[in-house]
Amino acid sequence: MYCGIFENKGKRVMDCDAFPYACEMVQQGGNELKGEFMEIANSSQDFVEFSSRLVEWFFSGSWRWCEDAETL
Repeated sequence: MYCGIFENKGKRVMDCDAFPYACEMVQQGGNELKGEFMEIANSSQDFVEFSSRLVEWFFSGSWRWCEDAETL
């Protein structure tokens, strides 16, 4: 589970929902997010690599991976 910190404090995203959540947030976001999304997509060898890299990138900022919601 990804647990939000800083501006995402209180948000929780299950591992199985991480990719669609990241895609939805990029879709709602600005041009900078969309540009980074496209850069990741264009430089990935296949969909598996793309989805893994997108989740890693999206949740690298104000998110922490935790075993459960009680961790943070």
